[in-house]
Amino acid sequence: MTQTAASVHPTIVEKLQYFSIDYPARSALRSAEGEWTFAELVPTVQQFAGSAEQSGIAPGQKVGVISTDPTEDLLVRLGLIWLGAVGVSLNPGLDGAARTAMAERIGLDHLLVGARAQVEGDSGILLTPEWVQRGISQPVMTPSVPEASDEIIISLSSGTTGAPTAFIYDSSALAFSVENLKQLGMIDDGSVYVAQTAHYLNTGTSFSMVMLMAGTTVVLGSQTTSLADYVDQVRREGATSLMLPVFAASALVAMKKADAGFDLGPQVRKILIGSDYCSQETINEIRDHLCPDVAMAYGSSLAGMVCSISSGEMGAKPGSAGRVLPGLTLQIVDVDDREVPVGQSGRIRIQTPASARRILGPHKLNGEEFRDGWCYTGDIGMLDADGYLYVLGREVDVICTAAGDVHPNQLQRRFAQVPGANEVVVAGVDRPEGDAIPVVFFTCADGQTPATVEGALRERVKDLMQPLAFMQVASIPRNPVGKVVKAGLRTAFLERSGA
Repeated sequence: MTQTAASVHPTIVEKLQYFSIDYPARSALRSAEGEWTFAELVPTVQQFAGSAEQSGIAPGQKVGVISTDPTEDLLVRLGLIWLGAVGVSLNPGLDGAARTAMAERIGLDHLLVGARAQVEGDSGILLTPEWVQRGISQPVMTPSVPEASDEIIISLSSGTTGAPTAFIYDSSALAFSVENLKQLGMIDDGSVYVAQTAHYLNTGTSFSMVMLMAGTTVVLGSQTTSLADYVDQVRREGATSLMLPVFAASALVAMKKADAGFDLGPQVRKILIGSDYCSQETINEIRDHLCPDVAMAYGSSLAGMVCSISSGEMGAKPGSAGRVLPGLTLQIVDVDDREVPVGQSGRIRIQTPASARRILGPHKLNGEEFRDGWCYTGDIGMLDADGYLYVLGREVDVICTAAGDVHPNQLQRRFAQVPGANEVVVAGVDRPEGDAIPVVFFTCADGQTPATVEGALRERVKDLMQPLAFMQVASIPRNPVGKVVKAGLRTAFLERSGA
């Protein structure tokens, strides 16, 4: 596989046209703004494409979309694809200067700004009702522009640095994601997907496009949909499968424990947890309280979905992220790119049709890169004799201590289900001596004292010779997709220790 191979899969435009002809009455999109069948969605998207063209946007150009309305965002993004342009959703919370800086950093040709997303200093094209209507009289079909027709989506990484990396994907990536979800039993005819993640994130609008490409009904909430509102939508709209980060699934379990009448609805047949690790105890709680069929999938912004594991397999392979999905090649290599023996840790590299084609603009790699036809995810992992992958953590998170390297995930797994501890996160903090020390950050359950919880945590690592520090915090900082912001924890530790 090479990163520049042309797509041999149907494009999203072709799939929408297919569904509009073969399943015209099937609901494609529902939101507070209205409902569109596939037969209605296609001309609507063409209208947006026409408006984009008449605003000066040309095939092959890169366009940022800034909107507080997920429906507007999705329709505009689809219209750009129809025109042959490439779109990316940007956080509407950015101020004017940050929007301009982002556009310059990743090389955007235009910014489209929703009427409710305007801020001082905006220089983009305003998305007014008149702008939308402009394309009605002469719908624009996808132009024949070979150099622009295959690159269709820009997504931003969901990292925690505040300067997300921009990845550009082609039609193959979306089509391959559809096939993976079908193999996992997450989608089929009649599936309903309720979006849970903010639309401007990597897993937001782009994932809604994947679902539309599968013929699934997509239900969008507001930008600020709470978890309780999400559950109401799941029940009301009849969502058949849910894709959730671990922290969201755990929050739903807590809601069920607090309210015996809480229910996602009988139509929910499967829950997919997006993570490289979830303790067996947590999986058991999700199965017992939410849905009996639970799976976990590991992936990255750069490579897409990589592997999965069912709840039944987790008991035999505790700590594993699962087997590699069909159609992928995964290797564990050392710093010289030599494949390491089974059971030995190293860098994870992958060949997959679902990976991004290229990275846009200057970026901090954090171990993520393309080289010699391989996609390096920036994660450290190992494979066992049965082909199961164990993700040990990010390359940049490896803690270089005086006693040797420590992988935070391996250490953190010792703290699963510690009585009195709500959440536990391990991060390295640099010391003046030149090395680092692992710090165990934890939150306490109601009625528990920090001293009692710390004692229970220390009991789990009493066999280790590695020095550790412990720190109780009021809450674990997370970004919008649930990733822990370790920089915030490190800062808190240094401030408390007076370093």
